[in-house]
Amino acid sequence: MTGCRVVGQIDYGRVSERKESRMNSRFVAWANEKMEVISPKKTGEKCPECGHDLVERHGRYGKFIACENYPECKYIKKEKVEPEFTGENCPKCGSPMVFKTGRYGKFEACSNYPQCKYIKNSKKKAEPVMTDEVCPNCGSPVVIKKGRWGEFKACSNYPKCKTIIK
Repeated sequence: MTGCRVVGQIDYGRVSERKESRMNSRFVAWANEKMEVISPKKTGEKCPECGHDLVERHGRYGKFIACENYPECKYIKKEKVEPEFTGENCPKCGSPMVFKTGRYGKFEACSNYPQCKYIKNSKKKAEPVMTDEVCPNCGSPVVIKKGRWGEFKACSNYPKCKTIIK
């Protein structure tokens, strides 16, 4: 149907092709105009593996120093970070606890890793909020709890009474 001049018939493939190419070229032009070119900063040091300059780059975990010759050379300079102590001791081995950073953020762990792999659970469970309502099944007070899908009203006598009020 390409190039067809019959009334009432449209070659949608060609129409969408032209529309996409116009939209893509406009988007690319807009992105190039708005995008800030971030070039890596040279540190003045040389890569010990290949001899190229080391540069400061930005990744999903923050700044790091790596070889300018990436992907041929995958050298990354490891920086020694002083541990930040929490002031508590590990309940398993007695070593001091430190703050560490992982892919989900900061957490408390034993400084004696890998001999001791204790990690403190920092998530606190929310206390249920009392309401003036009474459970229709057992007569206990109804509380507002936080669950997987948000807040809900339930009997405070759980697990004996499993009443949930909508």
